[in-house]
Amino acid sequence: MPNRFRADADAMSIDVSRAKPLFDQDRDRFRQFFTAQASLRDLPTAMMLTADGTILLSADIQLPPEFKPPAVPPPDALAKAVEGAPQVGFLNDANYVGAVTKLRGYDDIYLYVARFIDPQVLAQIRETQTSIAQWANLEARRLGVQIAFALMYTVIALTVLLSSVWIGLAFANRLVAPIRRLISAADIVSTGNLHVQVPVRRSEGDLAQLGATFNKMTQELRTQRNDLVRARDVIDSRRRFTEAVLAGARRGRHRRRRQGPDQHPQPLRREARRLQRGRRARAAARGGCPRAQGVHRPGDERAPSASSRATPRSAAPVATAPSRCA
Repeated sequence: MPNRFRADADAMSIDVSRAKPLFDQDRDRFRQFFTAQASLRDLPTAMMLTADGTILLSADIQLPPEFKPPAVPPPDALAKAVEGAPQVGFLNDANYVGAVTKLRGYDDIYLYVARFIDPQVLAQIRETQTSIAQWANLEARRLGVQIAFALMYTVIALTVLLSSVWIGLAFANRLVAPIRRLISAADIVSTGNLHVQVPVRRSEGDLAQLGATFNKMTQELRTQRNDLVRARDVIDSRRRFTEAVLAGARRGRHRRRRQGPDQHPQPLRREARRLQRGRRARAAARGGCPRAQGVHRPGDERAPSASSRATPRSAAPVATAPSRCA
């Protein structure tokens, strides 16, 4: 619609410019011509204005009572008009669209025409103009908006990335925490401390079973080490006892060799004789008969005395009567 209105305004300005001689000769006939041109192009308002906004001539067209005539454009709007290029605009105080153009051949005289439009159409046109203005504003600020969106996207991406890294580290720490405890406990065991225990948490699954197995292993190692220590102590005590006995025997043998065999009888023989006498006394007390002095019976491990060693080998043994103790 604005393009059609622009074309009508341009065509009327051309016709009015051609009628300049009629304007100079007969104003009444020119008014009739001017009114006919406005009615022909469905322009309810048509005026000829001077540079200061004074109405020089207007078309004689009766408007409906519900419509009021549009206001005269201000002088600054007239100053922007040029020949052959109508300046089209919407009037804010009424449902009109107006156009101003400078007439060719006239001295600072301008043609002002207006046309009534539907309020709904005008509202849509104004909304379109508002949208165009907003689009132009956004287009002017596009670079800033793009930078703001890029920064926002960068911040969100960094936040998501850092959150992912933090969650991954937390999961990894929770996963390797039982393994770290096992490593620490193994280091302590390597120093010889078998009393270390790894805490077992059932929520850790297979790693908890591994910790329980490690605790059982250290307990078994501790038990085996204690058994080995006790066995070593027993063996060491027996070794010391054997060494003491052997050392005493060696000392007695060396003493006998230095002093002679007949001066001091061996201590072991004296002890053997003492034990034999005690055995005979116990047998007599039970009702048996003690062995005859000087009779050697089978199984008697008594060594011969010094007097027997002095007896010649050719001497015959003394016979004894048999008894029930034999």
